[in-house]
Amino acid sequence: MATRAFIIAIENYTKMQEGLNSTLPDTHKHALGFRQWLIDKQQLAPGDIFFCTDDPKLEGRTADATRSAIKQELKRFKDVARDTTGDLFFYFSGHGFCYVDIDDLPTADVLLASDYVKRDESGDACLKLDEIQRWLKFSLGSVTAPGSTRCGHFYFIDACRNTISAKDIKVVDLGLAHEPSVRKKAPVYTLWSTTTGAVANVAGGFPEALLDGLNGKGKAKRFFEGSFTVLFDSL
Repeated sequence: MATRAFIIAIENYTKMQEGLNSTLPDTHKHALGFRQWLIDKQQLAPGDIFFCTDDPKLEGRTADATRSAIKQELKRFKDVARDTTGDLFFYFSGHGFCYVDIDDLPTADVLLASDYVKRDESGDACLKLDEIQRWLKFSLGSVTAPGSTRCGHFYFIDACRNTISAKDIKVVDLGLAHEPSVRKKAPVYTLWSTTTGAVANVAGGFPEALLDGLNGKGKAKRFFEGSFTVLFDSL
């Protein structure tokens, strides 16, 4: 049984052609900080951390951050982690939005891969977070460590959640077949940098506060423990 992690960090959207920042400063730095926390505090082996990023020189990188590369890395992750994983830590930092239907009702939180261009043609450069969560939950199963009653899938998402309508973009499903594990299914916890309908503040301090909280430092630790008791009691 192993604890494992999946990281997606996109600092440079080199193909971006709409009114979003093509560069998200310090995204790689924060992702590396999260990776180091996994190694130092959660005792993960580097080989159990799958890391999709746009920079091929980044330490620990295992795949590119295009949609197709992320999809294949998720499949590889599932093949390695199936029926042998306790806790799962998933970290995303990049662009995103809240997908709403033609009546403006939220249907999915969407993450943008590095090959996103613009909304009228890039529905196939997006990832539905809930689809990934559901697919991993049912595909991996969950194995509890001896002497422990805890297991969980923990998601940390630093991305915007402003609304974009299905009238403007057609987000396609990931297209990975479900192969349900016979093991029990882990509970899923998600911590966002912003609320539904809002943009994420690039300079808002979320990743710094997250890393401080995870590492048990000062006010950030008290804020996270007070606001997300269930999540951080589990950690």
